[in-house]
Amino acid sequence: MKFKVISNLLCVQDVYNKSFKVALIVGSFLNIINQGNFIVSQDFDSINYFKLILTYIIPFIVSSYTAISIQMKFNIGTKSLVCTDVKCTTCNNTNILLQQNQQIPLCKNCGINTNWKAI
Repeated sequence: MKFKVISNLLCVQDVYNKSFKVALIVGSFLNIINQGNFIVSQDFDSINYFKLILTYIIPFIVSSYTAISIQMKFNIGTKSLVCTDVKCTTCNNTNILLQQNQQIPLCKNCGINTNWKAI
């Protein structure tokens, strides 16, 4: 179930766009730092293309992971980005099904101390 939630969150256009922008900016800076001398001198034979590509992929993965982990917290009063079952980790007694764009409610048992987690 968590994989489905994570894959749905990754497909949210906003998460994808922001992760892509971060990867483009951070990856470019890192490539300039690491291989800038080859890039500026146009010594394309000396550029390590594996590292060049990896330098863009890693920031994309890190940014996506961060965005998804923040959105998996299901904070009270915010809207759920995906349809999923959640469990209150405070009382471990309440499970609910959240619909996409549904406002995340308080747990009936815990009130303001509610902490929801995807199950």
